[in-house]
Amino acid sequence: MKKLLTLYLMLLAVALTLKAQQPAEFRFHGKPLANGATVTLDMEEDPFEIDPPYFSSNPSEDPENGLVLVNLTNQQLSGASMLTIQQNTLTTSPFQWCMGGSCERFYDSQYSKDFTLPAGGQTQVQFDVYPTADGTLEATLEVMIQLRRISVTIRCTNVPDQAWWGNYTDGSTLKSIGSGEKDSYDCAVLYRQSRTEMYGSTIHGVRFYLNDKTNLSDVKVWISSTRPTSPDKADITCINVENTLLKDYVHDGEMIEVMLPSAYTVEGDVYVGYSFKVNDNATDYDIHPVLYASTKMADGFWLKLGKNPWSNYTSWYGNLSTQLLISNPNLGTHAVSVETLTKAIGVKSQQSIVMATGLVDGLAGVSSLDYVVSIDGTPQAERHYTLPNPITAYGSSFTFPVEFTAPATSGTYSYDLQITQVNGQPNDAEITKATAAMLTLDRSALRRSVMEEFTGTWCGWCPRGIVGMANLEREFGDRFIGIAMHADDPMSQKFYNNLLTDRFPSSRIDRTIECEPYLGTLRGTHYASDQDFRRALETPTEAELQLTATWVDDDCTQISLSATTTFLYTNDHAAYSLAYFITADSITGTAGKWAQANYLPGSQFRDADLDFFRSASDPVVDMVYNHVAIAGSSVGMGDDTAIESSIVSGQGITAAKTITLDNTALSLLNGNKKNLHGIVLLLDTETGKVVNAVKADVKQRITIEDITQLIMLYLEGASATPDTDIDGDGQFTVGDITSLINNYLIQN
Repeated sequence: MKKLLTLYLMLLAVALTLKAQQPAEFRFHGKPLANGATVTLDMEEDPFEIDPPYFSSNPSEDPENGLVLVNLTNQQLSGASMLTIQQNTLTTSPFQWCMGGSCERFYDSQYSKDFTLPAGGQTQVQFDVYPTADGTLEATLEVMIQLRRISVTIRCTNVPDQAWWGNYTDGSTLKSIGSGEKDSYDCAVLYRQSRTEMYGSTIHGVRFYLNDKTNLSDVKVWISSTRPTSPDKADITCINVENTLLKDYVHDGEMIEVMLPSAYTVEGDVYVGYSFKVNDNATDYDIHPVLYASTKMADGFWLKLGKNPWSNYTSWYGNLSTQLLISNPNLGTHAVSVETLTKAIGVKSQQSIVMATGLVDGLAGVSSLDYVVSIDGTPQAERHYTLPNPITAYGSSFTFPVEFTAPATSGTYSYDLQITQVNGQPNDAEITKATAAMLTLDRSALRRSVMEEFTGTWCGWCPRGIVGMANLEREFGDRFIGIAMHADDPMSQKFYNNLLTDRFPSSRIDRTIECEPYLGTLRGTHYASDQDFRRALETPTEAELQLTATWVDDDCTQISLSATTTFLYTNDHAAYSLAYFITADSITGTAGKWAQANYLPGSQFRDADLDFFRSASDPVVDMVYNHVAIAGSSVGMGDDTAIESSIVSGQGITAAKTITLDNTALSLLNGNKKNLHGIVLLLDTETGKVVNAVKADVKQRITIEDITQLIMLYLEGASATPDTDIDGDGQFTVGDITSLINNYLIQN
């Protein structure tokens, strides 16, 4: 009996040890996966040889490039793995499965192999097929290590001639709507065959957003030539979506991707839809489960609630957040057009950068570009650019930096940009070249860059923007200028409505770089907007700016902004303007709409600078908001009368603008007028881009009483404080009194 008890205790100790320490885990692009999670691998994502000697090695062990199994212990582990094929629509076999440092051909529906993991090491899981094989492979990979079973479901697609496309554009701001009841929802978009992208297309898959999957069930995807009375009545296909495939916007920030069992070749107009049932209306996400973008295209939002008839809500709201995975022999494969090209600024004989916009015209998307810059007809060396994140959606626009060497002599030039290759293949777009002007300077002025952020208290991901703006200000100091434009919340203002975008959170740097204010153009899971901001600061500029901001009236309702612009070149036909903003810090309120929606708790965004929001509630109450735009003038294209058309190098041009704070702006301040800033943007009216920017604190209105009080403090022998050290030299002297009197005379 004693021996049995001892054996039982030993087994219990082993079991508890195994439970306490997980020996290994799967990670995807560096992110740990929950047991049983689903990932999608593009078969071209991890390229390696499939020519003879066939599947001989597994060369890639990069944790940021695909799926890896990681050893979490400090000892070597041995394990067994089993791959079970759930779905295989590949048109050619065999394919290979690589794991544990070796690769195997695989024809059957199930395969197993042993492997070892070095202490603290990892092995990558890869798949590849013959280049002629198109289709989808879905498999479950299970590994057994130290009596622990770990699994992941893997979906692989070979997509050399396929792309995601639809009315919804990646990155568009999503809004939510719903009935507020425990309803069944049928949602659909009508795609007409007459559209260029649909004519001759084959549909391979559908993807869409759910707001929150927690209280949803019976999720289906379907395609039908008519609007069905129920998903099962769809006359082309209806697919039950397994729970393991479910993602949502709130927790994952990802779309649900569903591959069709058999590809469907479009033969007419089709409704592409998804359906689900709401089981509980406990949260706002359950009350408003349908996500849509405000951009409106015909028949983009059909909705059926319960037993009610179908209704078209497109004109009221916009487009459902759905896309199709299509192939089409009539569309290009490796193709990028030059969508926009703006004036370039450079310092003679130095390397410089100008931003261009490309349009994805090929089904293969874009991961890299090769291009040639020619200045006045003289080509420079071909250059290569790799996108930080490949773009897979057909029809997407993206910005990219174009490098060039400025001419050795200052002056104006013409330059061409030609995209020669896409993804290492010849560019088969119809428009591969664009032309713009170039200005070469003897030197560059000090540049300050401005980030115009688009945000709202209703926007659950916008706390990222709040942190991003704070990070940039801390890192770049007075060379960072932030303007937060709020939409549909208590801080929103009408004067900047024409500047707003439909993407929240989002931002523009110098009205040139479109990026997420925290994630930047990388749009990964980490802070990266500093890379974009630094790139903007490195762009040469042709003008210097100085600014003073002072109260005009004793009631402190009007602010005078006096800006002096000094250009570094001479031009008799210059085209510039000034835009004026007033921003405020430490803005707060107590009503419900002042609380900041917050999706960060439990999300995949885990950087330490997000810890406040990760541990906060949803919504966050008692928030304090900075950089808030409260007033402005000519904020769009600017006031072109402020800068004369004839400019002379080194001669300053001064322009003044008085801005009145209306009742809405004054109510935001709640009597506190100490944290106001004047901002002036110098704009190129031909391009709309920001040439330079400047920011100044609004100086408090000086009264005779202020001067008298300062004199009394001096006679009493008071020491230097922020209130007495007017000239900022660290001392309290007669010079501070003189400075205050001079400022009073300037104001009056």
